Amino acid sequence: MKILVVDDSRMIRQTIRKELEDGGYEVIEAKNGLEGLARLATPSPPDLITLDIEMPKLNGFDTCQKFRGERYSRFFSHCPDNRMPVIFVTGNDTMEDRKRGFQLEAADFISKPFPKGAILSAVNKVLKPAQLVQGMTALVVDDSGVARHIVCEYLRREGLAIIQAEDGLEALEILDLSKAKAEQTELKMDPIVLSQVIQTSVNSLGQMAAGKSQTIQLQDPCEGAIIMGNASGLGRVFNNLLSNAIKFTPDNGTIHLTIEPSPPGNIQVRVVDTGIGISEDKIPYLFDQFTSTSQSGTSGEVGTGLGMSIVKEILEKHGVPIEVESKTGKGTCFTLTFPLTDEAPIDKPVVSAPSGPAAEKKQLNILLAEDNPVNQKLAEKMLTKSGHRVTVAGNGKEAFLKYSDSPEKIDLIFMDIQMPEMDGLESTRTIRAFEKEKDVPKVPIVAMTGQAMDGDREKCLETGMNDYIVKPINKTIVLDIVEKWTSGAPQEIHSI
Repeated sequence: MKILVVDDSRMIRQTIRKELEDGGYEVIEAKNGLEGLARLATPSPPDLITLDIEMPKLNGFDTCQKFRGERYSRFFSHCPDNRMPVIFVTGNDTMEDRKRGFQLEAADFISKPFPKGAILSAVNKVLKPAQLVQGMTALVVDDSGVARHIVCEYLRREGLAIIQAEDGLEALEILDLSKAKAEQTELKMDPIVLSQVIQTSVNSLGQMAAGKSQTIQLQDPCEGAIIMGNASGLGRVFNNLLSNAIKFTPDNGTIHLTIEPSPPGNIQVRVVDTGIGISEDKIPYLFDQFTSTSQSGTSGEVGTGLGMSIVKEILEKHGVPIEVESKTGKGTCFTLTFPLTDEAPIDKPVVSAPSGPAAEKKQLNILLAEDNPVNQKLAEKMLTKSGHRVTVAGNGKEAFLKYSDSPEKIDLIFMDIQMPEMDGLESTRTIRAFEKEKDVPKVPIVAMTGQAMDGDREKCLETGMNDYIVKPINKTIVLDIVEKWTSGAPQEIHSI
């Protein structure tokens, strides 16, 4: 592959040439924008340009503007959509320059002096993306077996391993299990109030139970018992147990959660439903991910049975045993036994949510940065039905551009983490740098991510985000977050 290096500095051109040639690329040079344009309009144009911004005669931005036009784009039939990939290189890295570069569809933006390997890495990312997926695993979700076969064959040729799922529920369970498996180190354990974790799950799944006219009763005579645990992981445990209880309990049924002392120095949680029960022959295999114990719920709900293996993975990391009692047609009882601790829960930091005109609005302008079309539609529908105006950005770069065009018009940003071109963390850093440079108030940014690994929350907050929620998103939680960060009242940083 051929790279055109355009820079008025001979030393920079030689540095980039050596790095790219060592990486296996052919390199041609131009010392200014006019010479670069001449080298593009040939029968054998390059595959990518590294383009200096500050150059005599014709700067990098004007050069890019010219070859984006029809006169030159006809030479780029070998490029996707006839758009030549560009990596801007500059010694004067400002937010205005980055914004203009993104508007010209830059693939990347590198500041001088750049570390060794930075140029080659950026070029490889654009021209050799297949190398980035070698050895990775793809999850292919479609209810059509023919469609899955076509997609899987293509991905296998690209070097990916394949996992298949027939529907979204099966996909979510597979992803959740993958997260639990990926946690190679021990979960970070903190003193937590167990009833608060359970109450969060009850609140999150209340609408699901209401849809079947069910009642969820939580009894806690222990008055805030404290255990050592990972709140995020245990939230997944109780979400799974409670959602199964709802699924397998008939309409108008009741689900009981009790927290009670269990000497010596322990506390027991029981999740009891009055549902269809589990047959005796399936109970020994209930937590085995390799044996299917899935069955349909009382309203036809489907599942894979993988959820219980996730529960087992997390509880084993906590050293917490789980027991099962069940009778077909009568219901099921899960009992979890936790050791108590004398340590006090860690106080959470308190920050001030935004105040002023934006906080007082009932109808808010919300920027949604999300690359998945299904997640876009779901979140947009939740927010617009509540009376808010939603602007959608398909990646972090687009989110930054839309925000920086009119920062005063955006009241809150929901930011996905993993997106193409620019991820949510980098987009947040760019937004915060823009706000600092332009001296504009900080907009609340809430991470919306499918990752729930230990440390992810801290990474988001350190980047400059204000809050963190885990997909699949829940309408009640989303609207609570909107209210929280636009109400003007002091708020705790937390994750859901």
